[in-house]
Amino acid sequence: MSTWVRRLYAMVAAGAVGSFLLLPDGGVGQATIYAGMALGAALVIGLSVRAHRPPRSRSWWLLAAGCALFAIGNTVWFTSPPFPSAADALYIAGYVLFAVALQQFARRGDGASPAGLVDALIVTLGLAVLFWELIAEPYVEDSSLSLGAKLVSLSYPVLDLLLVALLLRLIFTVARRTPASFFLGLAFVCQLVADTGYAVTLLQGTFYLGHPVSVFYLSSVALFGRAALDPTMSGVGEKAEETSASTNRRRVLVLGLAALLPPAMLIFESTRGETDDAAVFGILSGMLFVLVLTRVAGLMSDLRQRREIEAALRAAEQRYRTLVEQLPVVVYVDAIDELATTQYIAPTIERLTGFTADEWQAVPGMWLER
Repeated sequence: MSTWVRRLYAMVAAGAVGSFLLLPDGGVGQATIYAGMALGAALVIGLSVRAHRPPRSRSWWLLAAGCALFAIGNTVWFTSPPFPSAADALYIAGYVLFAVALQQFARRGDGASPAGLVDALIVTLGLAVLFWELIAEPYVEDSSLSLGAKLVSLSYPVLDLLLVALLLRLIFTVARRTPASFFLGLAFVCQLVADTGYAVTLLQGTFYLGHPVSVFYLSSVALFGRAALDPTMSGVGEKAEETSASTNRRRVLVLGLAALLPPAMLIFESTRGETDDAAVFGILSGMLFVLVLTRVAGLMSDLRQRREIEAALRAAEQRYRTLVEQLPVVVYVDAIDELATTQYIAPTIERLTGFTADEWQAVPGMWLER
């Protein structure tokens, strides 16, 4: 898509979000924008797939289908149905499609390598502590909710954690950064912020139709469309040849902080005399310990394989050098430059000519003189 199309889309999306905030809360205008932006994102993704023809178009079609389900769910939700309702089923189905799309993007990047998945699980389990403390535990302890309502309420943070894990796997395993992958990642971040804000305000009893947290939902679907419009959308999920050292250092820092979250929360709650969540945090800490050991074992295996490869290369180099030095001819290597600078001369030159390699190289044109 051309630059003016992307700019026009950005202006329309920004105008729609601004209009949403200015319209009456929970009115027809807000409902129209809420559903229309999701539906528009689905249409834009579909048109972009037809225009750019990415190699993994199925992932983008899944994102488009998820946005379409969100559009229908938004329409149902704004009619103020009972909870849970058909809107929840549509939203959950949309989350599942998003998860499958991210899984396919990530598999394109790392193939069968488990390293990215293990790292993503380490960070996700660390974040699970916060999800439990802020969202899941209050729903579990809310006696006013029926079992079905609790299961539906808990499904959203669980699906959010699943999306976080898959997004992190995509980030950790795909070193190539493109505008399309940036917008796609930002869309899922907005979705996560929106879900967290919605859950917290709902538990506090301060949520209402048209709440400012809805801006993050609108931004999320708008960013899905923006990612699809970018010409680099065909390269989402492709792995770069090398990962920089600074990227690896940031990755280790993130993994370390995530692994420290469960024990840190356990210590924090123990200082307050609260031990109700000790079992949950203990289980999460144990799972993190197993994942860290798995990651270390993988690193040790990679190091061993690298050493074996280096040893094989040294052995092959030695065999080649021995072969060259035993041939009854002078083997030499010249650089491809104006002077044809000699880079290597086999030691056999001394046996055949009486001159050492250094002596021969010290006198330019000796081949012609002799």
